[in-house]
Amino acid sequence: MSKLPRVFLLSSLLIACSAVSLKGDIVNETFTDGVIESHNGTSVVWSNGGDSSWYGPGGDALLSGDYYQSGQIVHNQISSLFAVVDITTAGGTVGADYAVSSEAGFDRFEVWINGSNVFSASGIVSGNTGTFDLLSGTNTIEFRYEKDGSVSSGVDAIGIDNVEITGVVPEPTSIIFLAVLALFGIVVRQRSRTREESRMDTSQT
Repeated sequence: MSKLPRVFLLSSLLIACSAVSLKGDIVNETFTDGVIESHNGTSVVWSNGGDSSWYGPGGDALLSGDYYQSGQIVHNQISSLFAVVDITTAGGTVGADYAVSSEAGFDRFEVWINGSNVFSASGIVSGNTGTFDLLSGTNTIEFRYEKDGSVSSGVDAIGIDNVEITGVVPEPTSIIFLAVLALFGIVVRQRSRTREESRMDTSQT
């Protein structure tokens, strides 16, 4: 059996890399034991912001199991949890389970993406799920609890869990590894096709 042309191998590798890069990874954050996972091999970076840091596991039974809860704040303060992530050219989404226990209409759970407010809820909300679109490129996701100037109600906090981000760009080493696996599959299929063609030629002669 003849060797595969180098141009075929190179083009196959490029196709494999493109396919892996376009699809992207899915990152799931469940805040197990109240800890944000490292998500090695992806571009996701988490951080706190505002006047008080989020923490886990949440201690006010806003959601079942382990979850992350906004920090304790007073009037006219905010508590923010950020995730910065690179998304593939096909785009992606971010979804999360959430619960709210606050002064209805005034103290709010908000989701901000790239500086734009895409969602807001207040009052008593439990066990809901929201999903929001992410554009190709670097995205900054913010889960924010914000209080106005007076009155506190309920637990006065929000909780999130089961955050899922799709379309995440893998780190370069992950892309290469996955592309090599994809290329290996292409080569195996091509060689199988070549053997089959050889058998057909032999049987015809």
